[in-house]
Amino acid sequence: MNDQNFLKELVVAKYKEDINWINECSTIDKVTVYDKDEESESLNKLLNVGREGNTYLHHIVKNYSNLAPYTIFCQGDPSFHDHHFVEKINTIDSIIHAHSKKGYYFFSTEARELLNETIHEKHPIGLPISYFLDLLFDIKISQKIQITYNCSAQFLVKKENILNRPKKFYEFLLSFLSSEKDPIEGYVFERIWKFILDKNIKHS
Repeated sequence: MNDQNFLKELVVAKYKEDINWINECSTIDKVTVYDKDEESESLNKLLNVGREGNTYLHHIVKNYSNLAPYTIFCQGDPSFHDHHFVEKINTIDSIIHAHSKKGYYFFSTEARELLNETIHEKHPIGLPISYFLDLLFDIKISQKIQITYNCSAQFLVKKENILNRPKKFYEFLLSFLSSEKDPIEGYVFERIWKFILDKNIKHS
């Protein structure tokens, strides 16, 4: 372990995935796995609601006063969206150095979407992304524009970027992801994490 307590913490949102890949991550000081498998007996077991966003926000709210200097949030099978995830984790210091000014880095693949197109078969009229950008950040955009986001929301973030927003902000976000197994807000938050993590964007 590094001299600085839990310098880099890996937070994994697991369901039924094989997480043996964690053993290959040689540069991580602490690993926290939140398990949503209904049959699991894990000490960090969570209700299977709210997708990975619920897990990430739960960790932030629970540890707001004791966050690691750098936290990596990922899904139980991170290689699905980034085949080089473990390789990147093992060179994480160089990634931290390269993105230290911004304070965050996304691992997963990048995608572009029109806001008003059918993103998911359960949500044929599109996602209310523009609504949440207005609600959370007073950013007003048209539903007809195209946005860029990172699939599955797997990222490294500096503690200061998280603490740039009050704990109540994350509790408010978590309230949208705490009742349904597959809420529409889960897909919305997947697409706006870069707004949430950007310390240069003020919350409303």
